[in-house]
Amino acid sequence: MFPKLEIIAAHLGGYKKWEVVEKIYENQDIYFDTSSALWQLSPEKARDIIINYNPEKILFGTDYPIRRVKDELEYLEKLNLDDDLLERILYKNAEILFDL
Repeated sequence: MFPKLEIIAAHLGGYKKWEVVEKIYENQDIYFDTSSALWQLSPEKARDIIINYNPEKILFGTDYPIRRVKDELEYLEKLNLDDDLLERILYKNAEILFDL
C-alpha cells in the first residue's frame, strides 16, 4: 500500500529483543538507528548486528536528552568500524535517506 514508505526503527530495531532483530534482517528496506542500544550490547554483538543487517541502513542516533551524544559516540567508536563505515553511520546514510 505504501511503496515509498521509509521506516527508521530505533534502538537497532529491537531494544533488548535482539533475537527479533535478526528476524528483520530479511527486510532490507528498514533503517535502524543506534539510539539507546549500543550500551545494551557488547561491542561484538552491536558490530554483528550492523554488519549482518546492512551497514548502509544504519543511522547514528542518541535518544537525546535521555542519552548523551558524547557517550553514544564513545560506544560507537568501541565497535572498531573502518572509517568509511563510521562516516556512513554518522552522516552519509542520513544524507542519502533524506536526500540532502
